[in-house]
Amino acid sequence: MKLLNYCNKVIEYSFYSLLFLVPLVFSGDTSELFELNKMWLTFGITIIVGLAWGTKMILQKRITIQRTPLDIALLLFLLSQIISSIFTLDAHISWWGYYSRFNGGLLSTLYYVLLYYAFASNLSLKALGEKIKFSLPIYFTGLGILAVAFLIILGIGGQDAFSAQIRPAIMALGMVGALIFFIWSFQGSILEKVLFITLNAGLLTALWGFPAHFGFDPTCQLFQGKFDVSCWTEAFQPKDRTFSTLGQPAWLAAYMAMLTPIAMAYALRYAQKRFLKLFVIFSLLTIFFYISLLFSNTRAAFYGFWIADLLFWGVIFTKNYFPRQLLFRGFALFTVVFFICNFLFNTPIGQLNKFTLSQLTNHKIATLPETISGSSAAAPNVTDSGDIRLLVWQGALKIWENNPLFGTGVETYAFDYYKYKSPAHNLTSEWDYLYNKAHNEYLNYLATTGIFGLGTYLAFLGIFLFGVARWLWFGKTASPDHQAAKQSSPPHFDTLVITGLVTGWISILITNFFGFSVVIMNIYLFLIPLFVFAIAGILKEDHIFTFPQDDTATEKHSLAPSNPYQWTGIIILIILAGWMEIGLIIFRQADIAYALGNNLDKIGNYGQATPSLLQASQAIPDEPVYKDELSVNLAAISAALYAQKDTTDAAKTANTAIAMSNEVVTNHPNNVVYWKNRVRLFYTLSTADTANQGADMEQAVKAIDTAKQLAPTDAKVAYNQAVLYGQIGQAQQSVTMLENTIKLKPDYVDAYVTLGVFYHQLAVDKNSNVVKPDYQKKAISTYEYILKNLAPNDKAVKKSLEQWRSEQGIK
Repeated sequence: MKLLNYCNKVIEYSFYSLLFLVPLVFSGDTSELFELNKMWLTFGITIIVGLAWGTKMILQKRITIQRTPLDIALLLFLLSQIISSIFTLDAHISWWGYYSRFNGGLLSTLYYVLLYYAFASNLSLKALGEKIKFSLPIYFTGLGILAVAFLIILGIGGQDAFSAQIRPAIMALGMVGALIFFIWSFQGSILEKVLFITLNAGLLTALWGFPAHFGFDPTCQLFQGKFDVSCWTEAFQPKDRTFSTLGQPAWLAAYMAMLTPIAMAYALRYAQKRFLKLFVIFSLLTIFFYISLLFSNTRAAFYGFWIADLLFWGVIFTKNYFPRQLLFRGFALFTVVFFICNFLFNTPIGQLNKFTLSQLTNHKIATLPETISGSSAAAPNVTDSGDIRLLVWQGALKIWENNPLFGTGVETYAFDYYKYKSPAHNLTSEWDYLYNKAHNEYLNYLATTGIFGLGTYLAFLGIFLFGVARWLWFGKTASPDHQAAKQSSPPHFDTLVITGLVTGWISILITNFFGFSVVIMNIYLFLIPLFVFAIAGILKEDHIFTFPQDDTATEKHSLAPSNPYQWTGIIILIILAGWMEIGLIIFRQADIAYALGNNLDKIGNYGQATPSLLQASQAIPDEPVYKDELSVNLAAISAALYAQKDTTDAAKTANTAIAMSNEVVTNHPNNVVYWKNRVRLFYTLSTADTANQGADMEQAVKAIDTAKQLAPTDAKVAYNQAVLYGQIGQAQQSVTMLENTIKLKPDYVDAYVTLGVFYHQLAVDKNSNVVKPDYQKKAISTYEYILKNLAPNDKAVKKSLEQWRSEQGIK
């Protein structure tokens, strides 16, 4: 029994840690600062939950799983992901997810489902209670620990390696210490604590991002010892759009939009109970969440919150939960305060900002278009995110039309989108971005998992919404008998919390329509339904799946001493969980090495990058991202060795690079990124290895031809293909390709410049005499077009144009 109780505590505290730490954790060492670390932490905690739950079942000598109203839909959805991962364009990507994100891969979905049933089977039957105790001194001790940790990292400063390592460790300890004191400060049911931890995680997330709006980002202090925003690029400034510890403004906004109705429900709950202090605390928390949402400057979440808010008050007024006077006061208070916040801080909607303080005081608002990636761009001519989304959505629909039943495979959107990318996308400011998501969760499922995947996903969402709507209207019994429903209804404050949870959950569905899910939002997408079921009393102790079912002596067995077979099973489970945790640690360390090597490659330090990339590829031999980057790196090393006349080592290094590239494209033939990098590899070798220059260029041309097949409307691929054909002496074919390229992207300056060069090459002989006047005229008109319409101040174009005119005899 002691071991069973210990397992229960491990599961309970694991969920507290999950909901508190996941939105807060990030790291500057990894290839992706935010989502990768959140996903890895989720994996790690879920393994611990699975170990504790599995140990419980071994001790109890039976498999026990709580049944829920969403079982069929959820298991069908999981089945759709498994089938799609079998018939996929890339099994590795479908299993793990797109590299650096990982959220959305089959593995992450399996973990979310495991968390769903682990919570349902171990914690969900202990719902809200009437008696709770809250100790402000203990709670403020937790906040004090965090404050001290932050003051320490402010005081350390400096740029040396030791301080750069110690600052994150201090903050991590502060977070864990705060979590412990937060749990101790609150006495109530497990679900009450879960919701309490949820709101506090949101508070700390908002607090972390708040000073960044004013130019003081704690993240920069953590990474660089500078309490400013200098660690971010001009295109990604938290002063314009705050992102806090979530990594993207849209993700922070979605998180705040979900939490705000929950905090508001608690404020009204304590107003009804006449707990003035708690009412004030939760009211301030609600307002702070909303301000953080505004600071993120994201339209989708803004719409999502206001729709959720209207539904929240609509349900409350319709059901008459509380005295009308109290409801009107609460509605007036929050609505007026929200509008005051809009007036003071502006909204993501430009039309509404005409009536804000900055406009009325004649202060110009920096209205930066919201980009699809969630960041703001300082450059002019930034395409509106709505226009880009429509193009990406069109591509998703075309993918589905060609793969209707099971899609192209879980998380393979980045591959197949390029086959169906609209040429109009080349005219946007994000024409050369890599899109690994459809930026609409539903279309993303449709494209990658087909109608089966989207249908089961919508069934999961729809069954919950329909069931909750019936429950809210009729009561626990969902009976059409009004009197029976009235007698079965729960306490109103429970229903109020349910309303806050459901409307917050609906905001997730809205923000997902304009974007895509991230780790913390997916966790709540799966867990909030369980919170609602638990509070509503829908989950029953006798409604469980057990195996073996005919074990009449279950209770006796669970109390009996454990036998050697059980201990053997537990030890095997511990070894398996330990192996999985170690695997996660190794994978993360490999990513850290890859991130370092990749960054060194980007600045041309190939020699310094090689050991890190070798470390990553040797640690995780099956990860193609590592080998692909290493192959390009080794090609650059080989070129340097050829330049030093070390032909033996150069050839050996080149062969290794080619072998790695061969392996990558053979195992992942549908990934256009790998084919692009293969072009780089062979082109680099062709510039250095004179003995094999022809063979290398031939391989580069074959690689670019394959990339063109995978991305037929991609202007950059078309341009590079034309350039390579020109370099192997096929100028006429290159001209044809460039003419097609400028049809794909009529404002492509580089393509016009290169086209003019090839026109001129065809026009003159080896002595630079004009032998084909028609081509010379085309070259001149092309450069005149550039100066008139695209780049009027291009000095190189002007100089070439003067020369060509003189050759033609034109002044």
